[in-house]
Amino acid sequence: MSRSVARLPQGAERSVVLDAGDTLIEVLFAILVLAISSAALFGAFTTSLQSAGVHKGQSTLQGLLSNYAETVVSQVEFGNPPKYRSCATPNYYKTNLDFTTFDQKLAQLNSTTITPYVVELARVNYWDGATFSSSCSSGSTLPQLMEVFGVGPNGAKSSLTFSAQNLDYNGPTPIAPTAPSATLAASYAVGKFSLIPIRFSGAPTPVLTCVRVDRSNAPCQTSLDGGIAFDSGATSGNLTGYLIISSKTPAGTYHFTVAATNGFPTMATKPSTDLTVVVK
Repeated sequence: MSRSVARLPQGAERSVVLDAGDTLIEVLFAILVLAISSAALFGAFTTSLQSAGVHKGQSTLQGLLSNYAETVVSQVEFGNPPKYRSCATPNYYKTNLDFTTFDQKLAQLNSTTITPYVVELARVNYWDGATFSSSCSSGSTLPQLMEVFGVGPNGAKSSLTFSAQNLDYNGPTPIAPTAPSATLAASYAVGKFSLIPIRFSGAPTPVLTCVRVDRSNAPCQTSLDGGIAFDSGATSGNLTGYLIISSKTPAGTYHFTVAATNGFPTMATKPSTDLTVVVK
């Protein structure tokens, strides 16, 4: 018996294949992929928003701290009268300075945030002539170092240190350098290393310079004879300089002029002293 096979018209078979739908497994897999991708994208987006919020809070807080510092300095130094007070505590400044404008800005800003910004003057340290410390001598009119601390939304925290001073205080009265009263002279043997001390008084500490008179006033540091130099490093409060005579210094007579300056009086001739050194 023969069997006849019916054939579909050309293109019909292709049409059937193209019209076939996705299987349930394929659909579920596609949904799973979309879900995972969406979770990752939303996570990254959320992290980005949180990071932006932290940076915004930190930036806003820094602006508030700067504004607070300007408020304090303007009244402590330039108030009418200036509000500077010897050995003042943080509470004194918080109580006696006018923070009306700053408080208004802070209140307006906090009205738009869930977590408020808080700014507080936390510390005042006092200059003792060498450094800032927590101790203060009664009646001191030296500068003060203050620290303001703040917190804000999204965990923002920051602090700012700034200084304020009594502008009526100009520091100790400078004293012009004073040269030694007598002309210095010294005699040293060849091959001997020696330090010749040269002392000037004055305040602030004088800075000493040296020239070779017998070499057209060339700086002593040039060591033109192989071993004579001037060291302005000092002991006892930088009031002492040293002329160095090294073992290489040849025999001869050397003439120096040592001068001192400390910026006061600014236009005055620098006091100086002559020094003759004989190397035998």
